This record gives sequence, C-alpha cells and structure tokens, in this order.
Amino acid sequence: MVIGLKISDMLQTQVEVKRERRHAGKFVFLGMNPALLLALFLHISVHPFYISMCQIELRPEAKTAEVAIKCFTDDLEKALVAETGVNPRLGTPAEAKDARQMLEAYFNRHFRLKVNDAAASLQWVGFEVEMDVVWVYFEAQNLPKPQRITVFNDVLVREFENQNNIVQVTLTGKTKGLMLGRGKTSGEVQF
Repeated sequence: MVIGLKISDMLQTQVEVKRERRHAGKFVFLGMNPALLLALFLHISVHPFYISMCQIELRPEAKTAEVAIKCFTDDLEKALVAETGVNPRLGTPAEAKDARQMLEAYFNRHFRLKVNDAAASLQWVGFEVEMDVVWVYFEAQNLPKPQRITVFNDVLVREFENQNNIVQVTLTGKTKGLMLGRGKTSGEVQF
C-alpha cells in the first residue's frame, strides 16, 4: 500500500520538534535570528501541538479503501496507557506482546468510516514504527461506488485538548480534506 503524503514536510518538522522536546527538554529553532526568537518568546507562549494524519485512498475499480493513520508514538502510548493501563512500548525491544491487539482495539473504538451512509468494515492490515511515529493500516472491501465519505476520528482527542486529526480522502487523483478534533470528531466529503 503506497499513499503519498501531502503535508510530509509539516509532519517531519513536527517529528523533529517532538524529538527535540523529548531529548533536550526544550525547543530548538535553527537558522533563526536570535533577536526574532527573543521577540517571539516575549510575546508568544509556546504550546505543544498534537496532530495525527489519516490518509484514505478510495479505489472504486477494486471496490476498496486503504486507510493509513500516522500518530506520534509517545502520544499514542499515552492514550493506550489511559485506556488499558499498559504501556505497549511500541517499536522497542520491550514492546508488549499484545501491542497489535491494543492498537487494533483502540483504532476500532476511535476511527470509523462510512461510504454513502453505509458503515465500512475496516480490516486490520498492520502497523509499523518509524522513529517517533506509528503508522497503522486498515483496508475496507466490497464498497459501493463512493460519492459521500463520512469519517469519525477522535483519535487522541480525550488525552490532548488541542489534538488535531487531519484527514485526506483521495478518489481518482482528487483529494479532499477534513480537520477534526475536540468539538468536531466527524466530517464528510463528497465526490
């Protein structure tokens, strides 16, 4: 399954900022004028940001949808600990044996997809950890010709008040997007 990132630069920057926050305990702004940085810190308080990226690729010829969701590992682990009491230690040698089941159950509770008002049955494909992010993959089969897509996505919303879940839905090369989060956990796109 290959789904191209439309906002990969933004997510890569977020990975770098989170890595700096985790390892150095502070933000590092490279290449910026020190006077500008001082002015920014005097006038703007720095708030952590929380974001996930969901890509849905509709393939009407195969009657399928491929779903890929990207979250920061530390944020996702915090949510899993809150729901299960167990830290899955994703992507480490100490990864929990039931990490896959924990992730699958979490995303089944917090992410749903409808095509033309009919619930799509999402089948777990797998997950992978890349540095500071986790990708989870689902697939839906036997879908009708998509005209209206409804997405419910409250991933990480309970844990982080400022969580934003970006959703990109692509059909035959045309992409439409949604911004979901606390207060708006579902949205619809039409083709």
